[in-house]
Amino acid sequence: MASLGPLEDDGPLEDDSKTERPAVPLRGAEGTPKERPAPAIPVLRPLLDTPFAAYVATMRLAAEGAASARPASDLLEPSVMEEMMRSFRPEDWRRDPRAVFSFWSQHYFLRLLPPALAANLLFGQRLPLELAEVRVVFDGDGLPALFLLTHEGRRLGEAAGVPERFQALREHHLDPLIAAWSRQAGVSERLFWSNVGRYLDWILAECRTHLESAQVWRPLQVWLEAPYDRKGWRRRTCCLRDRLAGVATCPDCPKARHV
Repeated sequence: MASLGPLEDDGPLEDDSKTERPAVPLRGAEGTPKERPAPAIPVLRPLLDTPFAAYVATMRLAAEGAASARPASDLLEPSVMEEMMRSFRPEDWRRDPRAVFSFWSQHYFLRLLPPALAANLLFGQRLPLELAEVRVVFDGDGLPALFLLTHEGRRLGEAAGVPERFQALREHHLDPLIAAWSRQAGVSERLFWSNVGRYLDWILAECRTHLESAQVWRPLQVWLEAPYDRKGWRRRTCCLRDRLAGVATCPDCPKARHV
């Protein structure tokens, strides 16, 4: 399986191919991707010898994690999120909190979505991604470095439908976080769902390019296109990151289409 894009320690990722790559660096408390410990979730171990290893290394079992991990449900609290934002970009947080919040969420989604979808699509495993089942280790910049799960989840049956596949991720993780972050940041939920959609589109494009069987990635495509579950994750909303000093505009920014 090919890489889902380069990981850099400094600066935004560059768009150097026809496949859109996430314009967010992946930094963590445990060093560069090659230095990170192997994920403790058995279902993800087959990916350790692929370029995808750096992404799945962000998800492990709680028994293997740091004592400093916080419950993911803490991220519903404004005081906790303000603490993270001030650690992430303190100067920009005072000047433009909406842009900082959105940019921080891109880092969050980049760390969360690839391992979750790899387990789901490649191995038929639904990980326990409900907020109550997840703890998060943050680095010194207030960014999520590791997601620690209480257990390995469960196998999806062959007849598992799209809603069942993604229910824990969508309804019990993304939905409550995005609703809370929208209220705190004072922006539409559509902005955060657009950030989610950017990574879902990117993962789908990579799967379609590098995986021969359409059966593997078809559930993700159906989820993105389902009218009953369209959260505004098509790129119609600018993420505001261009307001931050030293941060490049997304190559696929919706504003560029109107220039």
